[in-house]
Amino acid sequence: MTDAIPIERGERFTQLFVGHQKRILGLIYALTQKRGVAEDLLQEVGVRLWRKFDSFEEGTDFAAWSLAITRYVVLEWRRSNRKEPFALEDKELHAIADSYLEEDEPRTAVRDHLDDCLTKTTDRQRRLLRDHYELGYKIVEIATNWQLSRRAIHKLLKKTKDQLLECIETAQARDAQEGHSS
Repeated sequence: MTDAIPIERGERFTQLFVGHQKRILGLIYALTQKRGVAEDLLQEVGVRLWRKFDSFEEGTDFAAWSLAITRYVVLEWRRSNRKEPFALEDKELHAIADSYLEEDEPRTAVRDHLDDCLTKTTDRQRRLLRDHYELGYKIVEIATNWQLSRRAIHKLLKKTKDQLLECIETAQARDAQEGHSS
């Protein structure tokens, strides 16, 4: 009869993990901005959650528990890949992770705002973001490919990130104001 307990526990874990998998993957992608990395880290998160599942208290919020662990897995990945170009600063990463913990829906308002704000950038800015963050090209490689100086690429990247951050903050302020006036 003791064999039934681990099977039930395993089934319960699988049920909970699969039920929250899209949300977990969404958080990982929001924090890394790299699909391949997000998919790889999802597997790591699954293993980590299973190893720690004995510490999960049935009846508590699995989403909050799993997303907190997910955040630490992503932070570990960032520390071990320091030379990688990161789309987000640590402060922004924590803000997105916190908003994921507060949201009931898999997509956060921050992610929705980011998607909207990206449409307001130029083709050149989007290409730079894609080359640097999705494809992982270093600034010197982009500068060479675009036949511009590294300084020019750095300036364009900073301007783009500042523009996106300002756009997101404006949208969040508008959301907060609309929330208070309702």
